[in-house]
Amino acid sequence: MRDEFPAAIKEVLAKRVNYRCSNPKCRRPTSGPHIHPAKTVNIGVAAHLTAASPGGPRFDASLSAEQRKSAENGIWLCQKCAKLVDTDAARYTLKVLRGWKQVAEATTTLELEGNFTDEPNPVGTSSSHVPIPNLFGLDYDDARARLIEAGWQPVMNHWSYADNTDIRHGNGPVFWKKGYHEIESSSGTGYAFCSFKFVDVYGNNLKVITAGEELPDADVKASVARWFLDLPPGQDSLPWPEQHGVYIASSSETIPTFPSALVGYRATDDKDYWDRPFKTKGSLRVFEGNDWEPIYEFPMTMNHCSDGVFMIRWRAAHPDVVVAAAVGYHYSGVIFETKAGTFGYMQGTNCEEPLFKIAGADSGGAASLVDIYYELKFWQAAP
Repeated sequence: MRDEFPAAIKEVLAKRVNYRCSNPKCRRPTSGPHIHPAKTVNIGVAAHLTAASPGGPRFDASLSAEQRKSAENGIWLCQKCAKLVDTDAARYTLKVLRGWKQVAEATTTLELEGNFTDEPNPVGTSSSHVPIPNLFGLDYDDARARLIEAGWQPVMNHWSYADNTDIRHGNGPVFWKKGYHEIESSSGTGYAFCSFKFVDVYGNNLKVITAGEELPDADVKASVARWFLDLPPGQDSLPWPEQHGVYIASSSETIPTFPSALVGYRATDDKDYWDRPFKTKGSLRVFEGNDWEPIYEFPMTMNHCSDGVFMIRWRAAHPDVVVAAAVGYHYSGVIFETKAGTFGYMQGTNCEEPLFKIAGADSGGAASLVDIYYELKFWQAAP
């Protein structure tokens, strides 16, 4: 008897990758319109990572029937790729398919955040730069080789950077050992994002972001999910959102820079809404089990809520700790909006404040405390 996925699980698997095949070299859409206006066409398959019955590809006898038909044991593929992975199970191992699933979900997350493209030269600029090949879906070995061939050179860090905490988690040690000393950061949790830096003869900097695990012994490789020109000061590589609210980023590199202008307001330098000195860079410590933590003596009022706007960029010091960020008012316990992640940014009025607390640990362990590093910008209403 086969442990088939319920219809609800199939829908979850499809929606988590926006109905696209999870094979990073395929990614074809699997759903579209039927000739009948009230129907759709589906060419996607909810495939089992480990087989639904004994004798099937990658069958794991240790799993229960419930585990075998759970979302954790599934991957969304097109019909062609579903047939491929089950026909050659020795090549498409459990680790390979889990890597595909991880990269596909990471890519979909970037798409939702507006931080993704699979087109060449993904960020336009008026300055000259050498050609940027299409890197999407390539493992980092191939992407690196193509960039070097096109004229991009890795920006190699000093040998002492091996001990930097930014690359000591996740894939960082693996890439460093391979001689890829252009790595800038690596996440030890979530989608295992890594960031790499290149430069061309014009002095332009290019960032490459990979997702997924890098396991050389298992022939599992991280794939490129995003790449972009790191524009010079004065050119925002990512736009700051127009709406007030709470936003989560996938990495430090995907947090937008503060805008240089805001309609109806003027920026302050190291001052609050009312020209009082206020430190705009710092950190705060949040403890497990505590309620929302504010920034000490954060300026705010209860009326004239259009007098000022605050913006904040933040990151958690530890990549395994998930932080809940919110815009609210901690004295009265009012929370207007909250989201959880490891990196993020927020915008609110002078009647609100940024708040933080520990939401959990991605690694599954307990987190007793974490430091939040932040940068603020205040805006005063223009006369």
